[in-house]
Amino acid sequence: MRVFLGLAEIAGYYRGLKEGFQALGHEAELITLSGNPFGYAGTTDNSLVDFWRWLNARPEPSLRALRRVPRTLLFLWAASRFDLFVFSFGTSLLPGFRDLPLLKRLGKKLIFQFHGSDSRPPYLDGSVMAKDRGRSIASAIALTHEKKQNLRIIERYADAVVNSDPAAQLLERPFI
Repeated sequence: MRVFLGLAEIAGYYRGLKEGFQALGHEAELITLSGNPFGYAGTTDNSLVDFWRWLNARPEPSLRALRRVPRTLLFLWAASRFDLFVFSFGTSLLPGFRDLPLLKRLGKKLIFQFHGSDSRPPYLDGSVMAKDRGRSIASAIALTHEKKQNLRIIERYADAVVNSDPAAQLLERPFI
């Protein structure tokens, strides 16, 4: 089995998962699209990912449209190479989770691993609703609605969802 892990690394979790898959004899690759101050993301031999990271670090608004190109190419590369996709922290290869129906049509298995704030309702998330952020109840409702829509898309296409009970209030399907 060929396993894609990404697009975010959390405290070395996915690096360890990659090593575990490899120890079991599976090909596994961890792709992260942003660096990590603690070096968890590691390095990659993928020039497309390196280009994406470089683009993502650039502040120029004029580069915004160009950021879609490497992600689209990364999607095409990954879809042709991997059988199982393990997505971390509510990410996927294309914006708006547009890759999920395509990956399912191609017969790929999809697993989503959540880590807390990526699935927790915003009104229960202190980093989102901290007093110094100045958010209103209306903005909390809007953020919760947006997160719920994203989770609904993920649940529709995922073969499995991994989450913890305290952060899973917005999920509708059973999860691991």
